[in-house]
Amino acid sequence: MVAVVNGLLIDQELLRLYEAGDRISRAQTKHDVAHAQAVMFAAQCIQDEVSRLLPGKLSMESRAVVIPAGAFFHDIGRAVDVDNHAQAGMKIAYDYLTQRNFPQELAAKIAAVVSCHRSEDLNKTPLESLKLFPELAIVVIADKCVGDEDRVRFWRALTLSILSRVGLAKLSLWRNSEHDRVNFAIKDSQILVDGDDHPSSENAGAIILKLKMDTSVASGENLLNLYSRRFQACDWAAKSMGFAFRVEVNGSRYFFDQQSSKWSLKETFAITLP
Repeated sequence: MVAVVNGLLIDQELLRLYEAGDRISRAQTKHDVAHAQAVMFAAQCIQDEVSRLLPGKLSMESRAVVIPAGAFFHDIGRAVDVDNHAQAGMKIAYDYLTQRNFPQELAAKIAAVVSCHRSEDLNKTPLESLKLFPELAIVVIADKCVGDEDRVRFWRALTLSILSRVGLAKLSLWRNSEHDRVNFAIKDSQILVDGDDHPSSENAGAIILKLKMDTSVASGENLLNLYSRRFQACDWAAKSMGFAFRVEVNGSRYFFDQQSSKWSLKETFAITLP
C-alpha cells in the first residue's frame, strides 16, 4: 500500500487527470499536481508535529497511507466537476485504490478525506465527530494553508509584478483578481506548531500559518477577509486535535474569535531590554 502511495505523483493516469482539472480551473489559481504535492508535503509536516507533541494520536497507517493519499487526491475531481470536485474526487480515489487491492475500509477512509475537505463541509462537521478523524483535520489544514505567489498563473503574476512596481497592484482587472492579488502578495509561507501559544491548559499549542506578505499588493486584513471561511475550517480542524490555529502575517498573529465570528489580532507584549 505504501508503494502505491509513493507512486501517485508519477502515475500518468493521475497526472493527466490533474492536468485536465487545472485546465478547466484556469480562471482560478493553480490546482495542478504541484499543488497536490505541496499539500502532501504540508500534511506531512503537520502530522510530524502532531505526533511529536501528541504521541499515539496518529497510527503508522494514517501517517504513511491515509494522510498522504488523501492529500494527493483532494483536488483530482476537478477533472470531472469543478464545483463538486470533492464528491467526484472521492469516487476517483476509491476506484483507483480498490483496483490496486487496497482493503475497502481503508480506501473508503481515504475517499472520505477527499469528500469532506472543503471548508463548508468541514465547518458543519460536529467537533466530536471530527475528533475521530484527525487524518481529515490534517489534510484540511494543509490544503487551506498552501498558497503563495507560485500559485498565480504566469501572465497574471507578470501583470501583478508590473503593476506593483508602479503602485497599482490593488486594481481589479480580471475575474478572481482578488484571489490572485492576495496569493501574489505572499512571498514566504511556513506551517509550524508553537507549543508556547496556549489558548488553554488543555491544548498542546497552536498550529501557525506564518506568512511574509508584500502589503503594497495586499494586506493581512485582505487575506483574512478573503479566506475567512477557509481559516475558520483550519481553526475547527486544529481544535479537534487539541490545538489552536493562528495566522501570522509579518509578525502579527491573529486568532478566530468565536464570539464575534471574526479574526482578531492576538494580544502580545514587549519587554524593553536594558
